[in-house]
Amino acid sequence: MQELGREAQNALQIPVGRQVPIYILPAAIENGSICAVAVATPSAIYINPELLNCPYGEQRAIIFHEAVHIKYGDNSVLSKGILFSGACLAMILSFSVRHKISPHLSLLLSGISVIASVNANESIDKRNERRADILACTALNCSECVEEFA
Repeated sequence: MQELGREAQNALQIPVGRQVPIYILPAAIENGSICAVAVATPSAIYINPELLNCPYGEQRAIIFHEAVHIKYGDNSVLSKGILFSGACLAMILSFSVRHKISPHLSLLLSGISVIASVNANESIDKRNERRADILACTALNCSECVEEFA
């Protein structure tokens, strides 16, 4: 799997210093509520042992998909923190002007900021997944792998 990870990260032109290793998902996560095939974190790509039983083309496509997340830092604390700080700022602003507006309006603005933050996070996650699928399939240069992945 390490060779496949290096191939994917090299194909996506991830600098050697930013490339991450591939590990098997810890048993605690694997047996819990998370049933992901693979997960990219800023420090590693974790794969479910069941991936080893998949066809080679599907394994390759999944590793390429996770490598795209590594390339763009999709799961970094910074990307999630920006959304969270935006929601906090909106709530602080709505509470800071509450003496000038109705308390009900202030509470409404706070609720809207939280809902907007959650919706923005979901939209960004969907976009990141779509981008990872498209770029991974493009970087594979293998129609059979894409068919196995689909």
